[in-house]
Amino acid sequence: MATEASSDPPGHGWPALRVADWVDTRDTLHMWTQIVGKIRLKLAPHVNHWWQVPLYLTARGLTTTPIPYGDREFDVTFDFIDHVLVIQTSDGRAEPSRATRAIARGAKAAGAVIASRTAVRGVESTAGRVAGIVTEHGRVAARAVVCAAGAWTRLFCGSLGIRVPQLPVLNSVARTAPAPELLAGQAWSPAIAIRRRADGGYTVAHGHTSCVMLPAVLAYNEPVNGARQAVLAAQMGRPGVPLSRAVADLVRTLGLPGTLRELGIDEPHFGEIAQRALDYEPVQRNPRPIRSADDVRQILHLAR
Repeated sequence: MATEASSDPPGHGWPALRVADWVDTRDTLHMWTQIVGKIRLKLAPHVNHWWQVPLYLTARGLTTTPIPYGDREFDVTFDFIDHVLVIQTSDGRAEPSRATRAIARGAKAAGAVIASRTAVRGVESTAGRVAGIVTEHGRVAARAVVCAAGAWTRLFCGSLGIRVPQLPVLNSVARTAPAPELLAGQAWSPAIAIRRRADGGYTVAHGHTSCVMLPAVLAYNEPVNGARQAVLAAQMGRPGVPLSRAVADLVRTLGLPGTLRELGIDEPHFGEIAQRALDYEPVQRNPRPIRSADDVRQILHLAR
């Protein structure tokens, strides 16, 4: 039986990987794999020739084998398709604060310097390449920058003209101190979500109230921090538009309620809400002073 020889050149189907075309990616990946490798080196039982340390190829990138941690195990996967680092635990529960500290320890072990409470204001470039970052405490020279700003990544990169396909924040989350056990896992409803953490505290996400009140609070505060609000509006891609309107428009595009009336809260309730709000610490620290229940009612009327 005759067969036809393939005319495809050797290596057909594999992209060209000229080093000059992916130096930044190579350097970034090198740093991140060092961090993961140091964590694994610290936690995994030693095997001859350090066989417990290598990363293994997957259909989407690289991964570790399960790594023991206390009475649990976890693994770390580099997903090069979705451009994310995935940490999975054997019991389905993850503690971001612990992961952050572990990554920081691994980074320090690899020679990194950790600067806490230092906001990054921008990224500098020279001849089209990253040259450093500008922080509130000064400039730091750098050949590569990894943006791990979480929910703020899209806005920060947007101010640099870089589009990041990230969904906007839909909610805010609070953490409690260790408290008596109400549930061992997590519970969710359209109004609230609660998860018990390993340290005995709870992570609590509130419902739709912030979507309604934030634009009104921004409008109330604009006379005293309008310049800062303008910067945020520009970073949202809405230069020249009041931040309160930009946020309200975002809420609408997400299909979330935008008025108190949509939540079933009408003016007859405003008096009691305003009086109770005066005892709420964030209200007492508002940028534009709130001195009376009438001031709170003014904000509620903006949100009705």
